[in-house]
Amino acid sequence: MTISEEPTRFSKYGEWLGGRCRSYLRAEKLVAAGLLNRGIPKAIATLLRWSVRIVIALLAIFLALSIALILVLALVVAKSMERSTFMKEDWAIGEQYHERDDPFYDPINNSQSVDPRFDDD
Repeated sequence: MTISEEPTRFSKYGEWLGGRCRSYLRAEKLVAAGLLNRGIPKAIATLLRWSVRIVIALLAIFLALSIALILVLALVVAKSMERSTFMKEDWAIGEQYHERDDPFYDPINNSQSVDPRFDDD
């Protein structure tokens, strides 16, 4: 296995994400130190830090699930559009349509001419 001299797109993204995480942690420490300097107890400052972390994690999960749901819905719409164009060519419309060809056809429910498949003889 050879090591490439040029960093890949994923390694650049990982470095960017790591930098953002480190800068967030630095800002969190500064805010916590500022709260402690104002006389807020350490337990409350720690509780605030963890509550902010939990809210950020929940927002990230919500965002990821929303994006996944949008992608799934887009896939379903694309598939249904694909099937709808296929069905227009195959489906008999108007006078060519015969109710007898439906899978749930029952002559009791339709008062049409006699269907030879359901003879009482």
